[in-house]
Amino acid sequence: MSQTTRQSELETTAERLQEHIADWQSASSQVDRESMQVLDVALAGSQSRNGYEYTEEALKQALPLYENRPVFLDHAENASRPHERSTRDLVGSILNVRFEQGRIRGDIQVLDTDSGRTFLALAEKKTEFVGMSHVVLARRNAEKTKVEKIEEVISVDAVVYPATTTTFQEQSTEYDDSENRELLLESELREVKGRLASIRTRYEKLLKKYLSIKKRDQRETQIEQLIQQARLPQQAITEQFRELLLEAKNDATRRRLLQERRQLCCELQRCSPSSSIRTEGTTDSIDQAFIRAIKS
Repeated sequence: MSQTTRQSELETTAERLQEHIADWQSASSQVDRESMQVLDVALAGSQSRNGYEYTEEALKQALPLYENRPVFLDHAENASRPHERSTRDLVGSILNVRFEQGRIRGDIQVLDTDSGRTFLALAEKKTEFVGMSHVVLARRNAEKTKVEKIEEVISVDAVVYPATTTTFQEQSTEYDDSENRELLLESELREVKGRLASIRTRYEKLLKKYLSIKKRDQRETQIEQLIQQARLPQQAITEQFRELLLEAKNDATRRRLLQERRQLCCELQRCSPSSSIRTEGTTDSIDQAFIRAIKS
């Protein structure tokens, strides 16, 4: 059976449930900045706010499904397509999954990205209105009172929602919590606003660099035209002299520099019977002679 066929069958026969854990960090939870890990995080528990429970067997059997699953900031933009996620929201992945004290717990290996660093900051401050949430495909018993099996862990997400004393919250795809949705939207808006500010800053830097390069290219084109008009010997146009022309304030200054160099070249030709301008390795002496002529 192909992965696509199996996925289609699961979507038809299993329920998609969205689970929230408020107290996802325990006293033993800690943030290891050096290894970029958040240790001992609660990922799933036994009690559901809708009045049913996850059996211990279902949680234990689901342990392999959580291993190496990706962790994101916020849920998928389209709730009906939870598999479609953006890499910019990726926080990291889950490691060392285990069952302890009625819960599935694990460590999160965090990536050095904007989303990863945001998650680390939230974990360090132990922000009360931030919790872990996951989207799973699961099967309940005939009475709909217990989840007997988790078929697939679609995603694990760090989300914003109202703080609560309940240790494990859950909502199905049909459950509507307007206050929760409002806070999620506010969180998403803040995130988008931050990204826009970052994009604008990068845009302005790139634009400044582009304009600087374009301006230099235009100057180089103008200088090349002036050099052609001056009809200087090729040996007289050194890299040092080109930089001098580039740094000149205007074309009038560049024309004066070209004229002075032309005069210098003529003087050197008259004074040097060996035609030193055509001799290999004489460009430095031309620059030096030109500098001496300016200083005199």
